Amino acid sequence: MGTTFHIIHVVVSFTFLIANLYFLLLWCFGLWRTGLALFWVLAISGTLFFCLTAVQCLLAIGSSWALRFFGLGTFTIAYELFLAVQPLALLVAVVGHTMTARWIIRSHGRVPDVQTLQPR
Repeated sequence: MGTTFHIIHVVVSFTFLIANLYFLLLWCFGLWRTGLALFWVLAISGTLFFCLTAVQCLLAIGSSWALRFFGLGTFTIAYELFLAVQPLALLVAVVGHTMTARWIIRSHGRVPDVQTLQPR
């Protein structure tokens, strides 16, 4: 059971790494093509998420090397920092996605009221 869980953890971690790389490239391409500020925010959040996912992949492969490399005290601090940065990256992503939604809503006209869509 432990080996199966470890394999699943590694596969899922690398799947997230590939997906975050795709999002990072997508946001960078959008920034390159449009220059819109919202793509800057999304590219920054994509970079943060890609880095966090890369660390997660390294920890999924085996965290014992990190424990030996850093020592228990430093590893504990680094892991707590790793956990603390995740909500900040999520906050940046929420801001970017909100900017995207606002831009899309503003670029398209208002939807007519429901009453105007009723047959007469």
